[in-house]
Amino acid sequence: MRIRFRFVKLGKIRFTSQRDVARMWERALRRAELPLAYTEGFSPRPQLSFGLALPTGCESLAEYLDVVLDDLRPETAAVDLATLPALLTGLLPEGIDVEEADLVDRRDGSLQQRVTSCSWTMSFAGISRAALVDRVVSLLAADSVPIVRERKGRQEHDDLRPSVLALEVCPPRSGAGE
Repeated sequence: MRIRFRFVKLGKIRFTSQRDVARMWERALRRAELPLAYTEGFSPRPQLSFGLALPTGCESLAEYLDVVLDDLRPETAAVDLATLPALLTGLLPEGIDVEEADLVDRRDGSLQQRVTSCSWTMSFAGISRAALVDRVVSLLAADSVPIVRERKGRQEHDDLRPSVLALEVCPPRSGAGE
C-alpha cells in the first residue's frame, strides 16, 4: 500500500533542510506505529519518497510525500486514511501540517515523475514595480536565458528560459509599498 500525503511547511520550520524534514517524518511515522515497508540491505530505511525538494528558507502550501506500508503485515489493512492527517500533524513539529492522505497505486509514477510544474510567489525589495515589470517582459521575450552554475566543482551552462512557463508581477499586497 502506498499513501500520498499533502502537507504544508510554514513559519520558522521553513529554515529546516529537506534532510531534517525527512528525519522528522520518519520519527512521526514510527511514533504513529504505522506498518512501514523498509528498504533492504545493511541499513534498512522506511520507504519514503518526497516530491521536489523545497529550498531551505522557503514556505510551501503543497508538499508531497509517498509512504509505502508493508502489505504483508495484517495491521496494514486496518490503517484509517481519514484519521492519518490529524494523527501525524500532532506528531510533527509546529509549522508542518498534514492536510490530506490518499491511496496511490504502486504502479503510478514516482512523485518526481508526476510533477510537471511548480508555482512560486516571490517578494522583491530594492526595485521599483515598473523596473520589475520591464525585467519580466524582457525575460518572457527572450529566446534564451543562459546561466552558469557550479555543480560538483565544475561549471555547467544551462538555459532557464524553457523552464519559465508563465511569469507575472502581481498587484502589491495591501500595506506594501510600490
